Amino acid sequence: MNYATTQEPLRLREYGRNVQKMAELVRAEPDPDQRYRMAQELVRIMGLLTVKTKDPRELAEQRKKLWEHLYRICDFELELPQIENPPQNPAVLPPPRVGYYPYRSRYRQYGKNVELMIDKALEMPQGPARDRYILQIANIMKLFLTNYSGATNDQIVFEHLAALSGGRIRLSPEAVTLRNTPPPPTGKQPGNQPKPAHGGGKKRKKKHKKPAPNA
Repeated sequence: MNYATTQEPLRLREYGRNVQKMAELVRAEPDPDQRYRMAQELVRIMGLLTVKTKDPRELAEQRKKLWEHLYRICDFELELPQIENPPQNPAVLPPPRVGYYPYRSRYRQYGKNVELMIDKALEMPQGPARDRYILQIANIMKLFLTNYSGATNDQIVFEHLAALSGGRIRLSPEAVTLRNTPPPPTGKQPGNQPKPAHGGGKKRKKKHKKPAPNA
């Protein structure tokens, strides 16, 4: 018997063994025109096996993907002069260049989201809702600053908030008191200590029942 384990591994399992065999016939066809016609028919068959949508826009995208899959099944050794810009083997292409993170800030310990929250507060009308929102931002900044450097001085938070808002948000320690934030933990915590092997603590004495008095 011809077992699957003795055959060439499938390059794309979703299309099965027969599609891979037909792709090998397409690749081996010497006539370029006949090879292109065979490739078109094979792409149509692959679409019948996998494509479920009827949306014209999705069909166009799926057809492009089917051609890429056909080239993958052929190990990117399929020569079709009729195809402009054929898919390239990603294994031999240079990796895409990763750009640097464009975000720049004087106080990176707060992150971009805090600055977005400050921008949102500047757009809000004057009133209690805006004041509560600004107070919440200041408390978040104090938490981040404490985790970053261990500092818990409200005045530092107020100065940074004023700088990030372009001087449009100013708070003072006399008027506003932020929540107390404990410093970040250092070293081992009591909760992380290993438990004694025998459970620790004092053993409870067993209570013996007194014998019942004789009648």
